[in-house]
Amino acid sequence: MLKQLSFIFISFFLLYALNADISPTVKKGVCPTATENMSKKEKRAIKNCIQRNDPNRLEWAILPVIAFDSDVGFIFGGNLAFARFDKDRDLYKWRMELLGSAAVDSSGITMQEHSIQLDIPQILGSNFRLKMKAGYIQVNNKGYYGFGNDSASLADNDKEVYDYGVKSPEAWIYTIYSLPKSMSLLGGVRYRYSLFDYSSTSMLATPSSGPDVLGRENHGELIWALGWNVDERDHETATTSGYFLQLSTRFSIGALTGTDYTYGGTSIQGRGFIPLAKEYLVLAGRVVADIIYGSAPFYEYSIAGAFPYFDMPGGLKGIRGVPEGRYRGPVKLVINLEIRSMFIKFNVASHQFRIGAVAFFDTGRVWMYQKNSELDGTGMGMKFGTGAGIRLQWGETVVIRVDVAYSPDADPVGVYVDFGHMF
Repeated sequence: MLKQLSFIFISFFLLYALNADISPTVKKGVCPTATENMSKKEKRAIKNCIQRNDPNRLEWAILPVIAFDSDVGFIFGGNLAFARFDKDRDLYKWRMELLGSAAVDSSGITMQEHSIQLDIPQILGSNFRLKMKAGYIQVNNKGYYGFGNDSASLADNDKEVYDYGVKSPEAWIYTIYSLPKSMSLLGGVRYRYSLFDYSSTSMLATPSSGPDVLGRENHGELIWALGWNVDERDHETATTSGYFLQLSTRFSIGALTGTDYTYGGTSIQGRGFIPLAKEYLVLAGRVVADIIYGSAPFYEYSIAGAFPYFDMPGGLKGIRGVPEGRYRGPVKLVINLEIRSMFIKFNVASHQFRIGAVAFFDTGRVWMYQKNSELDGTGMGMKFGTGAGIRLQWGETVVIRVDVAYSPDADPVGVYVDFGHMF
């Protein structure tokens, strides 16, 4: 569903070629002074330079989505982001992002995702940061392949056997309290309601082995989370040096929403960034380990983290090239390595852009609680994906990534378009 990548990036290369400012190169934060004998184009370039370097500026980015995909049909929508900066703040004063997209074919809507996010650092001048999100996701071809690192092969059955549909309205809110020495505490809550649709012959309807498959009926969940961060990164959106550590735990009490699903999860992750050639070449790495305990719904076994949570080990934020939900288990590990380079800088009107590329290698696996060769397989069993991608940074707070990954689990490759670096 993400073949709009060529539309997005070709458009920006054309903008660069046709509309890039011709003002003289200046130091960051310093712009030339307009004079009477300058042309209108030169004066406009200086005005744009002043707007780009205004410490109290309002940055915005809008990205249209127009595409066609043989799996889901015609895709349309867009993403809109705003960020207000303040000269007295290290980050921005606030940031808002709106996303709306849908896909349709002859049968109707096949996929849709709509959300609104708000981020307010140093709320009311305090050490608290507030993040909120509300959204709705509908996917008609999610996959369930069973439990374990050696779960059912895609070649064993038609793809439809593994497919199921889900509709999920959700909302979450969490706060971050800043402590000395780059540390912070996190706390939040998320509510999600899941409505499932699957055939009586699907694997989800007739699970063959492994633990009990809970959570196949429509239900709601209230998930609480606590966490601790150490953040020594030089930039939150486009990091070139430093490190980030997070320990988080999440839990759900089924009685609060009328279910039997009472469970918890703990996640630990570390990220490191080493500049090999200043900001132009960066070695980046991440390690994530996650464990689930208790009576959790089946989909939680392919999710990790809490601030935020994400699909793992497969998917666009886990092992690229491995399909989302392809492997699931109570213990998960993912390791990511990237070589990042941002090598083109240009301006379009009052907006600043950077274009770069990434090469990556991802690996990981899942384990069951007790050794089970039928589910876990034998040997190391490490799944992997490798590939390359393009990055477009728009202003200070928006990064668009496009990755193409090969994996033995891919069919034939995985293509991902998302907002923000993977980590």
